[in-house]
Amino acid sequence: MTTSWGKNSLVLILLLGFLQSQEFNQIYGFITDENSGEALIGANVYLAGTDRGTATNHDGYFVIYVKKDDQ
Repeated sequence: MTTSWGKNSLVLILLLGFLQSQEFNQIYGFITDENSGEALIGANVYLAGTDRGTATNHDGYFVIYVKKDDQ
């Protein structure tokens, strides 16, 4: 099965345009073990009272994007 780079590029450009047209705040940080200080890989992070969340990466880092007009 082959894919068209042109078609995939158009979808990516449209998606990036949509994301840029929205105004977002970022909530970000690092999650580490309290005792050892090591990064917690794959820890789930949720914004309380919402369905927004993410998981930490291999460095314990996370980012949650929230539209500025969301409460």
